[in-house]
Amino acid sequence: MSSRLTTILILTWVMVLRCAGQESDAARLTKAYEEMRNRPGSGQRVALAKDIAAERNPELVPVMVDALMRVGQRLGSLEQQIDRQTLVAIQDESQLSKLPASRRDAALEKLQRGQGDLLVLRTEHGWLFDEAKALQKGVRDSIRELGEPKLTVAFTDMIARIRSEADSRARLEGLRVCAQFPREDCRVAIAADLTAKEPRLRLGAVDCLGIQGQPESEAGVLPLLEDPADAVRLSALRALKRVGGADAITAAIGRLSKERGLLLDESIATLEALTGVSFHESALAWTDWWERSKLSWKRPTAGKRDGAKKGEPENLAHYYGIQFRAESVVYLLDVSGSMNEPALASGVTGQGPKHETKLERAKRELIRSLESLPVGTRVNVTAYSDRAQSYAPELLKLDATTRRALVAWVRALTATGETNLYDPVEALLMSGRGSDAKLDKRIRVETVFLLTDGIPTAGRLRTPSEITREIARQNEMARLVLHTIGVGPDHSKELLKGMAEATGGRYVAAP
Repeated sequence: MSSRLTTILILTWVMVLRCAGQESDAARLTKAYEEMRNRPGSGQRVALAKDIAAERNPELVPVMVDALMRVGQRLGSLEQQIDRQTLVAIQDESQLSKLPASRRDAALEKLQRGQGDLLVLRTEHGWLFDEAKALQKGVRDSIRELGEPKLTVAFTDMIARIRSEADSRARLEGLRVCAQFPREDCRVAIAADLTAKEPRLRLGAVDCLGIQGQPESEAGVLPLLEDPADAVRLSALRALKRVGGADAITAAIGRLSKERGLLLDESIATLEALTGVSFHESALAWTDWWERSKLSWKRPTAGKRDGAKKGEPENLAHYYGIQFRAESVVYLLDVSGSMNEPALASGVTGQGPKHETKLERAKRELIRSLESLPVGTRVNVTAYSDRAQSYAPELLKLDATTRRALVAWVRALTATGETNLYDPVEALLMSGRGSDAKLDKRIRVETVFLLTDGIPTAGRLRTPSEITREIARQNEMARLVLHTIGVGPDHSKELLKGMAEATGGRYVAAP
């Protein structure tokens, strides 16, 4: 036998052994994972899911897709439990100070038990969230190893499993996998849920089409610009930034005279993304430009828009350098003890007095923003430290009297206590979500500004990953925009940036 043939046989045998070893590893991992399918989410399950995903084995795609559906079902169940327990906790906390001393200890013990139960539920939710992400990555990476015709067969089987899933929370996890592939069969599978009964699934389908970015999705998204629900129209405008063409420009121009506040802002942003120019809110100027430009129009590539802007925007309010339109806005102001410290550095409001505190500077900027709001804006201010105190129980329509009273209330605020920045945001999200069965026509709070100089030291959630994950989940229905302002050097950029990104807002670092 020649040395060349011997070498070939050895290499072939090595490859056979390697393949056999890989199959054995895959089988072992799958068996171990399946044995844990009926147990609660855990770090061990997440680790196994990541190991299976790392195999990049197309034969494991059905296993991972089925597992993803099961995880999605459990996530939905847990989220319902978390929401119920949270509402109970909020109610119990609000009643605690009103109880007579004889009943307070028992009530406090009940509250602590409820918080312990919530911690258990949230911990499992975190594990399952990570497990779902690992499985989604595994499906994406593994299916890309295939060539045709096996690739189309794999997608057909995957889509069939996702479409057969009755649980809307689970199916949405599957659609998020489809959104990663610019394929027609995936696009059609996502678009089928644009008319789903469950609002969360409809909104998720719009988001997925935007992520997928296929121009063919434009026709399916455009009718949603006439939807009676603000959240649906907002999601459609955002998707059209990615998938829109000439028809989307015409439709968005038509929305300028119909939308107000955040939706008007989003209509303008969509037009700017699709054209590379801006005429702000002037429907007349946009119409004139489009009539002259539509025949030669080409969608601008990212980073190559000419940025031409004609005229000046109207009715823009401002806060820490962020210009915005909003029919409803809530300011969350940190009044914890650390806000009594000197500001020292020059802020966006200019150099203040040498020994001006962070709170004094923040109040001055907040008052400037309140004074910039148009009459008729629905507004509220919440000062938070350990607990939150709002100017009013509900948003108030701004007029001259309300504005003066708000400014006086802000001027009188003092700082003390720890920093509980999550609970006030959660309260706004929960009040603005509607329900999975019914989507409110109006976005109750369009824009929220959260200012802090530190990190969470109190509240139901304190770690950045937990807070951003929960905000993103609850905002699937609420659709508010949260802007975050970090004052001084001690705030968590990771947390504030993550909170803003989870809602389409901006993060500002203020000295």
